[in-house]
Parts: sequence; C-alpha cells; structure tokens
Amino acid sequence: MNTKEEQAQKDDQDIAAITNGEGLLHYLENELHDLLHEDVLMFDFFQDAASDGMWYWDLIETDNEWMSPKFWKTLGIDPTTKQHLASEWQDLIYEEDLEVARRNLKLHLANPDFPYDQIVRYYHRDGSTVWIRCRGIAIYNSVGQAIRLLGSHTDLTPVMEKQQALIASQHKAEHLERYVNDLEHELNVTKSHLGFVERRLSECQPEDDFGFLNPNLFVITVNTLIRSAHAIGAKLITLRIDISSRNAIEQVAEISTKTLNVLKAVAPSYCFTRINENLICGVGIKISVEAAAEMVENINRQLYSVKWLTVKPQLDVTYKVINPLGEECSDFAHCCELLLR
Repeated sequence: MNTKEEQAQKDDQDIAAITNGEGLLHYLENELHDLLHEDVLMFDFFQDAASDGMWYWDLIETDNEWMSPKFWKTLGIDPTTKQHLASEWQDLIYEEDLEVARRNLKLHLANPDFPYDQIVRYYHRDGSTVWIRCRGIAIYNSVGQAIRLLGSHTDLTPVMEKQQALIASQHKAEHLERYVNDLEHELNVTKSHLGFVERRLSECQPEDDFGFLNPNLFVITVNTLIRSAHAIGAKLITLRIDISSRNAIEQVAEISTKTLNVLKAVAPSYCFTRINENLICGVGIKISVEAAAEMVENINRQLYSVKWLTVKPQLDVTYKVINPLGEECSDFAHCCELLLR
C-alpha cells in the first residue's frame, strides 16, 4: 500500500470516528462526499485549500455545521467530544475575530466575488492562541439561493508567532532609538548651559587677584547651574574647603592662590568663591557620586603635595550632593545657606 492510500485510509478512520450516534456519517458529511466526487471545482478547492481541516455549513439549518477532525486536533481537542454544531466552536474564537468573520460572510453571500478569507484566533486547550486562516466558498441551489458554505482551515500559528516576535523586536529597537535621541538632546542642553556658564565666567572679572568670583557673580553663576541641573534632572555637587589654621596674615595670599590653582586644575568646570578667609566654596553639576569622591581625593592629594613657603596650613576638603529643585538664590547669603546647609 503506498503513502497516499495509507493517508486516505487514516482519514477515513478519523471520519468514521465522528458519527451521529448510530455509526452513520453525519448528513452534511455524506453530502460533502457526494459533492467532492461529483463536482470537479469542489474537489479542486478541497485539494488546494484544505490543509488543517475542512468545514461544511448548512446555511438553511444554521445550527448544523460539520467540522473535520483535524480542526479540533489543531486546538488540542479530542474530536469525539464535539458535536457537529456551529455553537461548538463559537465559544473558542476571539470575539472580535468572530465579528470580522460574520461581516465577511455577509459580504461574500451578497457578492460571490468578495472572498470569504480571514485570519482568526482561537483559544487552544492549553490556553495559548492558535492563528487560523479561514477560507470558504458559498454553494447555491438551482434558484440562486446560498444553501451551504464549504471552507478550509490553515494553521498559521508558527508564522504569526514569529511575526509577533519580530514586531516586539522592532518596538524595542524604536524605543531604544527614542531613548538615545532623548539622551543626546539632554547632553546638548547640558553643553549649552555649561557653555553659557563658561562665557559668563570669561566675561566677568573676579573679586581679587586670587581668582575667586565676587559674591554677585557667584550668585548669578550658581543660579545658572541650578537652572541647568533642573532642566536635565541633575543635582549639584558642593565643594567645601575649610582652612582651620593660619600662622600669619601673610599666609592668606599663599593659601588662596595655591589652593585655587589646585581646585581649578582638578575641577575646571566648577566655580569658586571665598565665603571668608577660612572658608572656600565651589559648586558644579553632578556627574556621579563616585566621580565627586574621586575628585575630592585628588584635590586633597594635590594640596598635600604643595610646597608651602610658610608653615603648612591645615585644609579640610569635603563635598555634598544637593538637589535645589529649581530653587534659585536671592542673594549671596541665601546662596551660601543653600549650598552649605
């Protein structure tokens, strides 16, 4: 026995397993058998289209619909547990897809040239989704009345799952692209604000020969940094340099000059001012806590290695992360309170 004959025998066995209760084929199945033997067009349709099950629907007695065993097997259901009724599958199809199928059927019956062809989703027995291409053709009687609908099913689940995975990957790639674009925009905004600060610094003269900003310019610069940080959702880093011991007034110039030289070398984007002879304050936009800690360590190391002409002073450099939340300084006193509190 060749392969085709074996398959035909198996199909006959599957069909024989579904009966009307008395070991007889369902009337619609009998009718379909006769139609396929007698009508060449119907036979060709069956051969070309039916791959994952056939169905044959009585459009007069609309409750009756014969479904081939393969359809139920595709959904993980034992065919012998199902009756040949349209209601048996209508609870398994997605509701919105059922509405599409009904609309297309109405259009097909009104105009045979309109194809009854759609992809619908069914619930598998295990809860997963099965994608089925459902195609059909109306059969008319001698007076032109549609009395039957012959159709086929094609399981497209593997194809649709790959398509869904591809769409998910595309959405992920688009999201990543938007994120990169937003990040690039934020960086450009930051560069613009920092550029403005640098221009303001270059345009204004410091308070004294040591290079510290005067109180008014310091307030303007700090407010610009606050607006920049608020615009990009960043925080500020405050540097505090305490000078706890001096042996002579002559040390003021040396401590101020050499300390500021170290600060500008290690933290060139920060602005610095003298609160008084014993306290220096600096501020800049936060990069990271780790980077700030490393910067302070570097400052302390550089100050330790300075060769002092007089007695070596005691300097304590610390930092703090602050989040001004858009709160700007009203004057120098308020600015010192905001940065050093």
